[in-house]
Amino acid sequence: MTIDFLDPLERGVHEAASRLAQLARENEELRRRLAELEARAGEGGGEVSWRSEREEIRQRVARLVERLEALAGE
Repeated sequence: MTIDFLDPLERGVHEAASRLAQLARENEELRRRLAELEARAGEGGGEVSWRSEREEIRQRVARLVERLEALAGE
């Protein structure tokens, strides 16, 4: 009696095990990157960037308002 009918099952199990190992490696890499990003965000780097962007926007809007006021006075 041949047991060749188990070959496809065996291949499928090996492929699934290989894919699970690959996904575990990818998951570990993503966890590492997430931890790095969270650490950088905790250092205030994101807040500093946000504050500087907000200040730049405020200054640009103020200049636009000044220009509009100057045009209205002409």
